[in-house]
Amino acid sequence: MPQIIIAKDAGACFGVERAISLALDEAHVAPRGIFTMGPVVHNKRVVDALALRGIRQGQLEELPEGSKLVVRAHGVTPHELALATERGLILVDATCPFVKRVQDLAHSLELQGYQVVLVGDAGHAEVEGICGHAPSAVVLGSADEVDGLTISGPIAVIAQTTQSIECVEEVISALQARGFDVEFHNTICAATTKHQAGAIELAAQVDVMLVLGGFHSANTCRLTALCTEINPKTYQLEGPDELDPAWFSGAQSIGITAGASTPQSQLEELQEELEVLLGDAEA
Repeated sequence: MPQIIIAKDAGACFGVERAISLALDEAHVAPRGIFTMGPVVHNKRVVDALALRGIRQGQLEELPEGSKLVVRAHGVTPHELALATERGLILVDATCPFVKRVQDLAHSLELQGYQVVLVGDAGHAEVEGICGHAPSAVVLGSADEVDGLTISGPIAVIAQTTQSIECVEEVISALQARGFDVEFHNTICAATTKHQAGAIELAAQVDVMLVLGGFHSANTCRLTALCTEINPKTYQLEGPDELDPAWFSGAQSIGITAGASTPQSQLEELQEELEVLLGDAEA
C-alpha cells in the first residue's frame, strides 16, 4: 500500500477554530436562533454541521430583533455592523483577530494619507470587509493588474491574510517599476505561510498530492495552485466521498494537506477513508 504522509501545519488555523467554537457556544444559549452573514468559515461540511445545531445564514434585513448574529471569521464592513446594531441584533464577533488587525491597519493607513493597495481576491469576504474599513483601497489580484493603474501619492501595500508572499512581492515589484513609492506592511498570517511551505515541501516528495478543503476557500485553492506547480498530480476535494481510485494508480506515496478552514477531524477522516480505499484496492 502506498505511504500516506500528512503535511506539516495542515488544517484549521486558530481563527477558524475560534469562530466555530464561538458559534457552537452560542448554540446552547440562544433560544431565538443564531444567524450568520454568509458562511462562518469557507467549508461547506462545517456550515452544514452548524446548521444542524440551529446556526443558519440569513440576510440582515430579514432577521428578527433580538437574534444573535455571529460575525464570520472573515469579518464584515463597518456599515454592516452598524446596520446590525440598528436592527437590534446581538453581535457575537468571531472575526479572526489577525483579520481584525488588517482591518484596523487599513483604516489607519488611509487616515494617514496613504493610498492603500490590498493584494487579494476581489469579491472575497475578507477583502470586502477590509475595504469597508478603507473605502478608497485598491484591490489587486496580481502584478498584471498594475498596468493602467491611475493612483498617486505614497502607497501602502497590505495583503489578504491568506495570500502568498510571492504574489505580493510581484505586485510590489510591478508598482515600483511604474515609479510608485511603496511601503509594505506584511499582513499575511503566519499560519498561512507555514501551511504553504509545508504543502510545497511535501508535494515535491510524493507521487500524488491531495488538498482537502472547500472550493470556495481562497487559502485552500491557493494551496492547490501552489502544489500543482510542483506536482501535476494534485487533486483538491471537499470530502472523502470524492476520492477517485484512478488518482493513485502506480503511486508509491501520497501526500495530504488541508486548508485553514478544514478541521482536524475532517483531515483524519480523509486519511482513514484513503487507507480503506487503498487496502481494498490491494485485496
